[in-house]
Amino acid sequence: MFKAMGIRTGLVLAVVLAVSGVVAQAASACEVQNKTSKAKYTELQAAVNAAEAGQTLKVTGTCEGNTTVEKDLTIIGKSPEATTLKGTGSGSVVTIIGGVTVTVSKLTITGGKASDGGGIYNEGTLTLSKATVSGNTATALGGGIINVGAVTLTLSKSTVNGNTAGDGGGIYNYGGTLTLSKSTVSGNTAGDGGGIYNSGTLTLSKATVSGNTAEEGGGIFNEVATVTLENSTVSGNTAVRGGGIYNYGGTATLNKATVSGNTATALGGGIYNLGTATLNPKTKITENKASNKGGGIYDGKYAILVEAGGTVLGNTPENLYTQP
Repeated sequence: MFKAMGIRTGLVLAVVLAVSGVVAQAASACEVQNKTSKAKYTELQAAVNAAEAGQTLKVTGTCEGNTTVEKDLTIIGKSPEATTLKGTGSGSVVTIIGGVTVTVSKLTITGGKASDGGGIYNEGTLTLSKATVSGNTATALGGGIINVGAVTLTLSKSTVNGNTAGDGGGIYNYGGTLTLSKSTVSGNTAGDGGGIYNSGTLTLSKATVSGNTAEEGGGIFNEVATVTLENSTVSGNTAVRGGGIYNYGGTATLNKATVSGNTATALGGGIYNLGTATLNPKTKITENKASNKGGGIYDGKYAILVEAGGTVLGNTPENLYTQP
């Protein structure tokens, strides 16, 4: 009797789920194939260990576990929706050691939790192409990614979103070279540098930094460093100071860039400048808000602002406040 009732209940539940459109889908199993040797593996780390330098690994499904890469490799997924590298929740999901060159493309990196670099800890030369880094946490630096030392990190057509850290919610560039091309950093949270914390060389080309949150530098925090925005947008970010960009003793150059719709609950809705900021032609600082001063730009007492053809209009409570 009870067995029959259990079967009947299961059938009813299945019908209800089908009617309501709720379908439970289990993650597909991890499969990694070495494109040269044709060998197949069920764990990414095992495939990495067995590969020779310069080879390519093709990944499908959800591969759980953290991976350390100690040789030149290319790791390719099917798409960010179809291929996932899921961390253990203890340590970085992917670690790139110094001296190696790695390309990672068409997959999602998620589920990491570390002191630094929840999703990726990079000490080498790393390129992310058509990849997503999301849902990772760092208790200190770089929720999504940390780029450590005189190294190079390039993002092309990639997304870094929904990560959390002490500083550098999306990315922390710690003395390296960071380039974002046609990429998006959005919805990340940190103490300073909600989207990106830069203490190296940062270049954004046709990139977007939006919807990030921090105490200082909602979109970007630039600490005694260099940031260049080319045809890029910083919008919809929030902070106490520097809703869009906080330039702390660094050099910020904006070429055909847009800083708009950012909010500071205190000072500098668009930009809080304590360094040198240059607004070149076709740059627009518009519709930003600050609760206190410098809706568009708050320019510190010893800061240098070069308005070389840029436009600062429609900000609240004023477009530019210069500290006396």
